[in-house]
Amino acid sequence: MKKSAISNIIKAISIIDYVYAILNIITALFLFLGGTVLASLRILSKLLPGELVGTLVGGALVFASLIILALGVLYFFLGKAISKHKKWAQVVQIILGFISLFSFPIGTAFGIFVIWALLINKDIKKLFK
Repeated sequence: MKKSAISNIIKAISIIDYVYAILNIITALFLFLGGTVLASLRILSKLLPGELVGTLVGGALVFASLIILALGVLYFFLGKAISKHKKWAQVVQIILGFISLFSFPIGTAFGIFVIWALLINKDIKKLFK
């Protein structure tokens, strides 16, 4: 495989990581805002039995937003490290590639692409040694 093709594949993975990072951070912000609103206004407590339902749901959304935010930050640093051919980035990217296989249809396509590029393609694997 030509060096330019290998470089383009690594660049594509890096760009997709940055896009995932941005989407995760935006999602985390919306979940955080929604969670804090629910927790403070207790909107659901009037719709569902129990006083703490709104607070619990809001707290769960805030917690989920922190996890998604951490994932977004991970994808940002992963995109940076994968372009610099860091070994740890290859390992983490492959793990996230397998996990993203369950995220049909875009995540599945990205997961297959990452697994092919970083685990199966011998020319690209040589870059990370």
